[in-house]
Amino acid sequence: MVAVGLLVIFGVAALVFDGGMMLLEKRDQQNAADAAAIAGARFLPVDHAAARAEAEAVATENGFTDGVADQSVAIEFPSAGRIAVRIEDRTPSFFAGIWGLFGHDVASRAVAVNENRPLGPFGMLSLEPSDCSALRVRGGGVIDSAGDIQVNSTCPSDAMSLGGTGEVIVAPSVGCNVVGGFSSGGSSSYNCAVTEGVVPIPDPFLGLNPYEPPIPTDSSGNIVYPNPPMVVSGGSPSIPSGCPGSSSPASHTTPRLCRFNTNGVTWRLFPGYYPGGFHFQKGTFYLEPGIYYIGGGGLDMNSSGAALISVDPGGSTPGGGVLLYNGNHSSDTDGSELHLNGSSAGMHLLPMQSGPYAGLVIYQDAAVCHRVTLNGNNSDVIVRGTIYVPCGEVQANGNGGTITTDQIVADTFDVLGNGGSLRVMYDSTFLPTLRLAGLVE
Repeated sequence: MVAVGLLVIFGVAALVFDGGMMLLEKRDQQNAADAAAIAGARFLPVDHAAARAEAEAVATENGFTDGVADQSVAIEFPSAGRIAVRIEDRTPSFFAGIWGLFGHDVASRAVAVNENRPLGPFGMLSLEPSDCSALRVRGGGVIDSAGDIQVNSTCPSDAMSLGGTGEVIVAPSVGCNVVGGFSSGGSSSYNCAVTEGVVPIPDPFLGLNPYEPPIPTDSSGNIVYPNPPMVVSGGSPSIPSGCPGSSSPASHTTPRLCRFNTNGVTWRLFPGYYPGGFHFQKGTFYLEPGIYYIGGGGLDMNSSGAALISVDPGGSTPGGGVLLYNGNHSSDTDGSELHLNGSSAGMHLLPMQSGPYAGLVIYQDAAVCHRVTLNGNNSDVIVRGTIYVPCGEVQANGNGGTITTDQIVADTFDVLGNGGSLRVMYDSTFLPTLRLAGLVE
């Protein structure tokens, strides 16, 4: 009976102690494999040799070296941009030895990837952490979104609120995800699956450095504008005051507004530093590809006589790629609003195509907390790509027209309208991508 009892005791001890040692070894292996895979992925997809060497070095730092004792560290590249690390070892047994089991084989595997991925699983993201109605749909406002709607506010009653005859129309499997509470009233309607109490999504652009505009100067320190607005057609009007090339252009210390107010004229504009901002009142405007840094005067397009189009170099049809960067670099330290109003005219902007701001079409500096307004107003406003307004409200008013974009990240949203809609396409063709290195297995 004692002998049988000892066998049972040793069996339980083997299960508990030897099993525990195996689990401990498994955890150490997995930690080492994860770290090695992530370290190696930083060199992909370009340098496989460097990726292998770095993964092996990190595995060794964590106690596992290929060929030492019973250890094995195998590294593979299953596909472009991916690295797989498999670690094997043999753990000696203690109590299980009485049954002839003198060791246990333990293995762990990790796969990491380094690739470009679309920015964020959302079409609309409200960053405001606590205010109620951080995303508000009212009046006849309509949101038509192909991507998830995420509201970070913790307001328990109505972090996201629908009222009036507002509508939220989403594609299948698209959700309305709210950290706080969701409310709807009046004759409003929605078809998204609402999930409250979700985890907030951090600002995806926190790691993107603010843009510092190059300010060309002459030998006396005066700002030089090498690319003044060019008249494409419509006569030979003089360049308006405050615009590059005029007799009194805006400067860093005197940020005059560049105001266009002549019917029947087509202008070509070039990227650069515009410290006094724009007022597109009348005319057609071709924006050549690049960054338009608005240093403090904002941008106002509010007349039925203006059309704004991004074009390829020298072109006259929608193309190219621009970034309207609303900053406060001039003496107007608070910056000003961006007000884009279709107003029975045309607006067709495409986002930057390359560089760190690729995929972005509007970027408002975090130090500028003014509203960005998008009005359809009996016209189709096309502003493809991502709109980023971390410290301001994005107000969208369809009002008989459709506002089309792909993604909006803003502090708060106010969507209203009368027979129009905000259409969020969430098309990866136009979205920013981030180079991400992380575990996938």
